[in-house]
Amino acid sequence: MFLDGPHASARDAVHLVFANEKVRPDYVLATADITESDRAIAP
Repeated sequence: MFLDGPHASARDAVHLVFANEKVRPDYVLATADITESDRAIAP
């Protein structure tokens, strides 16, 4: 998690989530797998 300054809160932070891993041990499912993806091409 990236916080912006000493008074920043987790609510406003940038959270990193790794593909195919559980965010918390008690979660039933892991995050989505990204083996199948489409590359966006800028116009």
